[in-house]
Amino acid sequence: MTALSLVAVVRLKAAERKRFFETYLPWAVSNGLKAEEVINVYWEEELETDVEALRSRLGIEIPPDLREIRKTLRDRNKAEKAARDAKERLGAATGVR
Repeated sequence: MTALSLVAVVRLKAAERKRFFETYLPWAVSNGLKAEEVINVYWEEELETDVEALRSRLGIEIPPDLREIRKTLRDRNKAEKAARDAKERLGAATGVR
């Protein structure tokens, strides 16, 4: 079933697919190999457990922070757009394209 769910990757946009393969898939594989089995956890008994303590006990890492990744991409795109705009303004002022 897990392999079949990977077929959904083809429906992602190019940027989302790239993020999946570069960020989330390596994180998921490493967690799957290092973490304890979660199928045998009595989740009803763990409802009151602190999430950080539970993650620590089961060996599950916190997933990558998408907010920082998106902020970096947004800043880079803004800088590229500003550079293009400056180049176009300079070209328009000097009559060169």
